[in-house]
Amino acid sequence: TTLAPTNLTTLTMVNYTDIDEFLLQGYKSVPDAATSGGGFPAVVVLPDWDGVYTYEQQRATMLADMGYVGFAADIYGINDHIVEDFGRKVELATLYRSNVTLFVQRIKAAVNLVKTFDEVDPEKVAIIGYCFGGTGVLDYALTGQDDVSALVSFHGGLSMLPDAGPEIVPKLLVLSGGSDDTSTDIIDLEDTLSAANGTWEITRYSGIEHGFTVFSSNAYDTWADERSWESMSTFLSEAFGITEYSGNQPNAFDVTGVDYTDVDGTE
Repeated sequence: TTLAPTNLTTLTMVNYTDIDEFLLQGYKSVPDAATSGGGFPAVVVLPDWDGVYTYEQQRATMLADMGYVGFAADIYGINDHIVEDFGRKVELATLYRSNVTLFVQRIKAAVNLVKTFDEVDPEKVAIIGYCFGGTGVLDYALTGQDDVSALVSFHGGLSMLPDAGPEIVPKLLVLSGGSDDTSTDIIDLEDTLSAANGTWEITRYSGIEHGFTVFSSNAYDTWADERSWESMSTFLSEAFGITEYSGNQPNAFDVTGVDYTDVDGTE
């Protein structure tokens, strides 16, 4: 089985613009309970390099099932909403990866929009991203954006990232295939995040290739997809203040001593 939902009827198409009046189109999904009021945490989903396809819409719906407002954000614009031509994918992904300012501008447009939704608590917004979108998450962190609570990158590109600017404020979770990125990429990223005083966590899955969460991909891995989704769920719950820890040392314990020997008869 996979995590993918089959019902996308809860999605609402939303047209919006960035600061340059560039027209964008995303998809909102809200929890059932949101019909009776607001104050819900929200999660912006950044797409992979083929645009706001069914996959991103599915993920937004899955987030609504968790009790969050999910929003599948647009980066390329309404005229390149879904990109199927390989050459065009390369062209657009290269444009935004080489122009971090523009990439962050598009992401921020989605964040600002989501904070205006009646269902959303504007103080509890996070961003997750896949592949190209996972790189966007890292760009957002490294450029010092401080308007979200948490950032999660799924199999994002970890090389050729911008130098860290100001301190990294949101908590950052990086989920990566062990056969995707080099150990040097990981070390360099850790050093960069630590130098910027970031609060970060990096998890890698052994033998797992790039794109391990994409349901239709040959690289899809059920175990890594579910493990990474659970890691994200816990991470967001902590960042939104839903889950808090007070230590797990027991006040009392009850054990019984048992004598036994090893193969040599030694006690």
